Amino acid sequence: MEFQSRISAIKMRMQDIQSKFGTSPMGSANAMNPTAGLQNPGSTAGVTFDKILASKMEGAGNMPAPAASGPAPAVSTKASDYDSIINEASTQYGVDARFIKAIIQQESGFNPNATSGCGAMGMMQLMPETAKSLGVNNGYDARENIMGGVKYIKQQLDAFGGDKEKALAAYNAGPGNVQKYGGIPPFAETQNYVKNIMSMYKGMGGN
Repeated sequence: MEFQSRISAIKMRMQDIQSKFGTSPMGSANAMNPTAGLQNPGSTAGVTFDKILASKMEGAGNMPAPAASGPAPAVSTKASDYDSIINEASTQYGVDARFIKAIIQQESGFNPNATSGCGAMGMMQLMPETAKSLGVNNGYDARENIMGGVKYIKQQLDAFGGDKEKALAAYNAGPGNVQKYGGIPPFAETQNYVKNIMSMYKGMGGN
């Protein structure tokens, strides 16, 4: 059956159903799946002609994709499990605990066993050589990793005059690249990294 003929047939069927039973509001499940009502042609739950037409147009490639949306980045509830270590590191190195939490969330989501494809380890994703230079013997030990990671971000803050964005860029892309470009390097990964962490930090009241 041709596309327009199918639409006409659907419209006639919907008019017939609506005249007998009326229409029901969209349920939450069907809101996520506009074609859900089609699975049972005899049912009117959550089905309207507009929704049927929308699903057909989408199948035909004529419906634009919805704009992306979602909540701002947030720190995991697991962060509280490491408050004592984070506060210790914050006091020792003079780095805001909220800033530390935002970095850990971005790096590992507070997973002490996290390992990246390039071998970065633990909570603050320290590379083996960096971890060694910071005195971290076990990159998967939460306390050692956090203390080492905070020591390193403190070094970057000191190197870039306390500028948090530049320090974060250095943590992600290396201080050499920040110096080379005079600021956050033009790398999408690094720019998103800095943006996400600063958004979380400010969301916790940081500045």
